[in-house]
Amino acid sequence: MKKEITSVVIIVLLIAPGGVMGKESKDQVLQSSAEIPVKFLFNQVVIELSGGVIVSGALVGIDSKTLIIKREGQDERIPSAEIKKVVIERQKEKNSYALSGMLFGTYLGNLVQYRARHQPTAFMAKDYSVLGLILWNAIIAGAGVGIGYLAGGLFEKDMVEFEFAGNLKNRQSQWEKMRRYILGIDFRQKRVHISVAGGQVMTTAKDYYEDLLETDGFYLGMGDMVSSLNLLRKLQLTVSISPRIEVGAAAYFLGEPSINGWKYTSPESYWVNFQLDTKGYYAIGIYKSLLPSSSRRISIVTGFGLGLMKTEFKLDTNYRWSKYPDYLEIPEEHTINKIFFCGVLFSELRFYLNNSLSMGLSADYIVSPTEKVPEFPRMNLPAKKIRLGNGSIGFNLGLHF
Repeated sequence: MKKEITSVVIIVLLIAPGGVMGKESKDQVLQSSAEIPVKFLFNQVVIELSGGVIVSGALVGIDSKTLIIKREGQDERIPSAEIKKVVIERQKEKNSYALSGMLFGTYLGNLVQYRARHQPTAFMAKDYSVLGLILWNAIIAGAGVGIGYLAGGLFEKDMVEFEFAGNLKNRQSQWEKMRRYILGIDFRQKRVHISVAGGQVMTTAKDYYEDLLETDGFYLGMGDMVSSLNLLRKLQLTVSISPRIEVGAAAYFLGEPSINGWKYTSPESYWVNFQLDTKGYYAIGIYKSLLPSSSRRISIVTGFGLGLMKTEFKLDTNYRWSKYPDYLEIPEEHTINKIFFCGVLFSELRFYLNNSLSMGLSADYIVSPTEKVPEFPRMNLPAKKIRLGNGSIGFNLGLHF
């Protein structure tokens, strides 16, 4: 358990700088009851007026009919009717790209390096050194920062242009587009959202059989080599149908760590193996609500889904009695291979580091049926109704397009 906590802390510490790198200043300018994000506030703008005159200044505000700039220490309001073209200069946000590279590099690096073998999905192994974990994460985080920073230099624009030509309707449409862009109203209104989640699984069936075997004096092998931290709990794809509502699909990886145990009391020996590999596929709906003081960066997400859950459960045992020259072996096995209709409830606290990247905390609970597992008297395992689903608390990373 200590190693699990250590590994989570190390990963979180590497991710934590995102909250600093993505944080905006508290300075705010209000125009028409909306805030201009700091990334645009006081940026230089060059304005071409209808008569061919060029003026420039620092961006201060905008409303439905006026652009406000600061020139020579004074605010100057320029009516939209007089503006032919606006060029907004901006700094390349290489830090945002570097942050994206660090987060996903760290996540994918741990998924590849520390995924336990012979286990469902991507449970994190325990057989690692803390120093090795720190060094590996430092390397992959650094590589991700470098790749992301270079990508930012290639893809980020130095300036954004808005031209106002044609009839009144076209000019009004272009002005509204610029206003929404400057005010950051479109900050999270991307259409397509892809996210991945990992989490500490609240195991049920595994805990039950593990406690029984330990109490009865079994030595547990695989259970000591794997944690309950699933690095790949969920893959999700959604599409926005309104600013607050998303619909889509999600795949959940709901298995629990496998365990095996054995006990030897001459001339008898006992062996037990437990496996539960479950996957759920759901159609989901999401509702997003903003925190009042979040400046459009933090939202609370609640959602539910309905779909199918495919379960592969196996509990097999082997009893042996051996006293030369006599030998007795009695294997027993119970399997559940079924598809169930079930549901999922989930919630997320999302923090948007930039327009295309989010991270945060997540929790889910699978509403699932129970199945009866028969008694294994030779192993002192009573009959039991086990719940095939579980819940988790963890983290999520999202990309928004």
